[in-house]
Amino acid sequence: MASYTIQAGDTLFAIARKFSVTVDAIAQANNIANPGLIHPGQVLTIPDTQPSPTPPAPPTPPAPQPTTPPAPMPNLKDLVKGPPFPKFNLKDPTAMQPNNLITNGSMGAGYHNTPYGDVVDGWQPFIVSRNPPNFRHVDNEQIDPGGSQQLYSADTFDAGICQTVKNLQPGTYYMFRLGYSLAAKSVDGPNFRVQTIGRQVGVDPFGGTDPKAATVIWGNQFFNGQAALNIPDMQMIFPALSTQATIFLRAIATDASQGENRVWLDAVCMEPRPEIPAVDVSKYQPPAPQPPTPAPTPSPSPNTYTVQNGDTLFAIARKFGVTVDAIVKANNIANPSLIKPGQVLTIPK
Repeated sequence: MASYTIQAGDTLFAIARKFSVTVDAIAQANNIANPGLIHPGQVLTIPDTQPSPTPPAPPTPPAPQPTTPPAPMPNLKDLVKGPPFPKFNLKDPTAMQPNNLITNGSMGAGYHNTPYGDVVDGWQPFIVSRNPPNFRHVDNEQIDPGGSQQLYSADTFDAGICQTVKNLQPGTYYMFRLGYSLAAKSVDGPNFRVQTIGRQVGVDPFGGTDPKAATVIWGNQFFNGQAALNIPDMQMIFPALSTQATIFLRAIATDASQGENRVWLDAVCMEPRPEIPAVDVSKYQPPAPQPPTPAPTPSPSPNTYTVQNGDTLFAIARKFGVTVDAIVKANNIANPSLIKPGQVLTIPK
């Protein structure tokens, strides 16, 4: 520990720099309340500087062990059977039969309101792209009693309705079909069939409800303008890869040049196909959900302090629990004794 006799013109800040110590260390060693009040001839005790301890060497990380990457999930479309499909009529089974696994496959009169209009009970609307169409229950263009679900708009659209069927046996094959669907335009008069409105069926065998998900298996798009009555394009045989699966009925209108685009959906049936060998569901796992990206934590803003009459840098440092040197560095102060009322100081964290 050294000593130093203050000379004329000395400041505590300059003495601290001379001996490579902090102002706070000299002030504490000499019980100085105000670092700005020192005088020539005063003998100061200069504390020893303590070398910074050498941090221990970080532990050597273990060598990475070779890992076998998981086998990629097979293509879900390879699981779908057909066509050809069995020949059906509306009694084999009908949407209204008790062995139909679809709720309200007949698109009966009960419906609920959604942001896009009225959707028959048991079903929910979905939007893939473009402008959402209108949804309503109608009693025309139906193939069984109860009415049908209609989507309509003067604009183009890509949307539909979906239903999640529960209590399925994982690995078991099921068949579903959209028994009837008509696509047509209306220009101030009767409906006329066009080839600019497509229909499509799809299934998520894991039970997801996002039509844009990679787990949705889509069938063929049917754009030929005729009524879809038990046609192969509107049928699908698939295995359930969970205890539930979601059925999608999709309508795609591509022409907004005239009239109103309209699609009717009716007579949806689903039943198990136990004669088809079951699949090993352990090979088919849905992609793990990605955790949300946390929002970056904003850097804390530094405090500021306006110097008052009678303030010293030492007292301000004590008030905010920081060192004089930290305040000096943050504010580029050449002489810590020369601060004045009204001066705004940045107080580092």
